[in-house]
Amino acid sequence: MKRTLITLSILIVAVVAAIGLYQFNRGVASLSDAKADYEMTANELYSAFESDENEALKRFEGKIIATSGRVMEVKESENGFNIVLEAEGAILGGVNCSFKEIDPLPKVGDSIHLKGRCQGYLMSVVLNNCSLVHE
Repeated sequence: MKRTLITLSILIVAVVAAIGLYQFNRGVASLSDAKADYEMTANELYSAFESDENEALKRFEGKIIATSGRVMEVKESENGFNIVLEAEGAILGGVNCSFKEIDPLPKVGDSIHLKGRCQGYLMSVVLNNCSLVHE
C-alpha cells in the first residue's frame, strides 16, 4: 500500500512537471493569423497615448493593434528585430515594434503595415510579437 502511494505521488509530480515545462517552453503564439482589435495609423496610435496616456492604456493595453506608417529605424537585437515607425510630434519615434522574425526586412523610409500586441507607452508606443501584414 505504501509503495503504491509513493509510486502514484512520483507519477503525479512527474506529470505536473512535464506540463509545466511544456507551458514554459512553448513560446508566444504568432499574431499573423489573429484578428486585430483596432486598426489605425502610427500617427493616430501615438496621438492617442500622447493626449491621454491613462485612457489609451485602458483602451489598447494587451490588445492586438494593426497599424501602418513609415519606418524611421531598423535594429537587429539578440531576440529579433526592432522597427520604429514615425509619428508626428514624437521625439524618439512614435511606435516601437518588436519582431522575432521578419521577411522581407524593411528599410528606413519604407511604408509598412503590421500588427502587434500593445504593451504600453515608454516615450513611444510599444508593440510586441509583431508580424507584417501583406496586402
